[in-house]
Amino acid sequence: MPKQYEIELSFLLSEGATTAEVIQESLAKLHEGQLSKADKKDILLFALNAGHKKEVIKTLREWPDKESYFPWDLFFTTLVKCNEPLSDQEFTDLFKFIEQQKASFFIGPSFPDINPQFDDKLKASIEQSAYQSKKKIRLLWEKLNFVKERGLLEEEKGIIQKIDLFDGDNPKLPKAKTSLEKRLAESLVLQQTEPFIKVSPTDINGYKTKLSPIEIDFCRNLSDYSESIKSPGDRFFFDLAILFHQIEAYGFALNAIQKAPECLEKKWLELEFLFLTTRHFECIELAEQLMNEFPESPDVNFACLYQKSLCQWAIGTHEEAIEIMKAIVNTRPNYRSSYQILHSWMESQR
Repeated sequence: MPKQYEIELSFLLSEGATTAEVIQESLAKLHEGQLSKADKKDILLFALNAGHKKEVIKTLREWPDKESYFPWDLFFTTLVKCNEPLSDQEFTDLFKFIEQQKASFFIGPSFPDINPQFDDKLKASIEQSAYQSKKKIRLLWEKLNFVKERGLLEEEKGIIQKIDLFDGDNPKLPKAKTSLEKRLAESLVLQQTEPFIKVSPTDINGYKTKLSPIEIDFCRNLSDYSESIKSPGDRFFFDLAILFHQIEAYGFALNAIQKAPECLEKKWLELEFLFLTTRHFECIELAEQLMNEFPESPDVNFACLYQKSLCQWAIGTHEEAIEIMKAIVNTRPNYRSSYQILHSWMESQR
């Protein structure tokens, strides 16, 4: 069903009013009546699409109550498209809004053209992107060393492909490729000459487990049954994940918790199960994600730093693990087993 303002616009046009006259009247009455935020935005978009950008900018600059609602996204993109200057006060208000909403904001290379203050923001954004890129590349090399030590050839192959994409000029890469090719060839020969190699039992995600084949079948059947339930309750997959955790079927526990409704509790359990299934790099990524989402929560930050430290130790980056655990102990000496773990790590380094 058409909205009231759409009916009014259609009526004015049918009465012979020009598009420019209709837009002028609509913008003038934008804050009259009971128009919703969505309706106001639709009218502004109608005016923009009709080519009346200057009128829209004027209307937005004269907006009566920016505190309660103001379409910053529409205002800013229109200024950029028209190459209209953004005043210093508008610049300040824009970033105040971004901070309040905790929103992400991409700094485009043309933004300094509408306000010089974007120049520093752009430089900072480029530096941050370069830092994040270097950090991801370093993490890829650490992950490569980790899977190589454990003979996970397929995982190693995938990581090398990513390194080739993001760090292809690294002089260490050709040697890593040659080493992998040699071990893949040796593995192929071994499979052909010893076709009946005994392997440890694995759970749903292929991780080694202490469970017996009968217990694994039980877990797999239970997991398959959970998939067939059409309307599980909000707690169903939480309870199922905890059940699997209690019997040390960690891969099944991870699989279950990833199907639970989104909430912080789900992320806590997922963080724990990623660590228990030795998916240390994914655990680190999730920990960093949660710290970014909840920067003002001490509990979230300590829990994530603690788990990240354990993962760093597990993948062999011992110095970084110790530094993180030291920071935890210095702030909260009794936090979980941080003091005992740090002491044992320090002893092992002597």
